[in-house]
Amino acid sequence: MKKTFIIVLILIAFTNSCEKDAENNLFIGITETNEFGEIISNDETDWSLNESWNETENSLFSESFDNLCNTDDEYYLLTAYPNPCDAITTLKFTVPDDKRVAFRIVDNDYNILVSKDSANSDIAINFDYLKVQNDILRVYYKIYGENCELKGHGDIKVN
Repeated sequence: MKKTFIIVLILIAFTNSCEKDAENNLFIGITETNEFGEIISNDETDWSLNESWNETENSLFSESFDNLCNTDDEYYLLTAYPNPCDAITTLKFTVPDDKRVAFRIVDNDYNILVSKDSANSDIAINFDYLKVQNDILRVYYKIYGENCELKGHGDIKVN
């Protein structure tokens, strides 16, 4: 009886620790894409514009504008493909000629793994080089124009 009680306590402790780990994972859900960038399933919170960010998210970028850029311009904004990926994914985006993209790829603790302030074409990211495996990372991005910005995020699953 005493052994059974101890085993039950151990199982309860183990179950609770697994639940807490899942709760601590801030980044859940991805927009799944194939190797051609075609969307397989969509996470409604990913890869949009005009998000509101908290103080930690805003602090990832040193440059900030209060004005929103005109969204009438043609944007084919950020997707990651393939997603999930085994080692390499490509961030794909097209923005008007007078705009630039800045992005930060962070882990669950907001540690910046990749940072770029002035991208103007697709970028391949090699997660083997970054020693990242079996994790969901977040890409925070801003599109800058003259005294204006748009911002959003997307999640990437690295197998």
